[in-house]
Amino acid sequence: MGCKKRKGKILSMKDEDREKTRQLFADACMFISSKNDKRKKPAHLFYTHFLLALKYVETEEVGIAAVGFSPDCAAGSLILNPTNAKNMNLVEFSGVVVHEICHLILSHLMVPQLADKRLGKLTNIAMDCEVNQIVMASGYDLPWRVGIVESKPDLAIFPILPETLGEQFKCDPPEINRDWQFYFSWLLDMLDELQKKQEEQEGSAEKAKEMVDQLLDDLYGQTDHEEWGDMSDMSPEERQIMEQRIGQAVEEAAREAGTEGLPGQMRGAIEKLVKRLKPEFSLARYLNEFIARCGEFNPFVRRRMNKHNLLGLLAFRPEKAVGLVLDTSGFFC
Repeated sequence: MGCKKRKGKILSMKDEDREKTRQLFADACMFISSKNDKRKKPAHLFYTHFLLALKYVETEEVGIAAVGFSPDCAAGSLILNPTNAKNMNLVEFSGVVVHEICHLILSHLMVPQLADKRLGKLTNIAMDCEVNQIVMASGYDLPWRVGIVESKPDLAIFPILPETLGEQFKCDPPEINRDWQFYFSWLLDMLDELQKKQEEQEGSAEKAKEMVDQLLDDLYGQTDHEEWGDMSDMSPEERQIMEQRIGQAVEEAAREAGTEGLPGQMRGAIEKLVKRLKPEFSLARYLNEFIARCGEFNPFVRRRMNKHNLLGLLAFRPEKAVGLVLDTSGFFC
């Protein structure tokens, strides 16, 4: 293993990879938050602000990058593999960072993993197709070449996009700017159609299935989300807490940095997430429900006094005012 000496300290190759990746990450944060006229990329302060709510993690257990949840961070973790991440240029690296951010904001991690492996792979491919279009529309590049993954130097990495799906299936590409559910249905139909066609040509259902599975594996190799971890074991309460953390980080980033320059898909997702996690509060509705549960209510009730007035008639006087305080903070809910 090669070593490099710097400032009187011997750095192993892994330490040097980490140093390069951290510098690349710092440069990417600056690149994301600054305008680039040459690439026609506006400044995306929202992405940079949202990154502040994430925990930075380095590990070799992921291919290049991933996102995940952990109890000691606000909105999630950005996970990078320095061995492979360092092989990207600044624009590619920035695109990968934005790619992972989009998975969190679009709530892709909250989708339960399917027991059927084929359907699970289709889900991952469909999610990346949705996310990569947002990344490209934001003005970033994604790795589209060999030489990124050091353990597989000949592996050609390409982003999952509608045009690349059309090339892989040798058909017209699906519609652009749709959600992952649309691409999931499209992929499912295309796989069934392709398998039937291959079965007619090969005369063997088993061979046809092997060919289709190989195509699916080639696509899935570009978008392996197994490092996200299995969220199916989370309780509904834990899932809700995690979603609320992300929503709060998104809301704060939108409030502090704005959403100017973001593609329409991302702005729509941000608005939808914030609205879903902040239901409308109606004080009048809650007061009406409170009164209904208290039985009959008559604002004109008067308490009878056991005294007579000067005319010899029974006298009445108003009830004393009652103060009602409602805690609307939700702290005790």
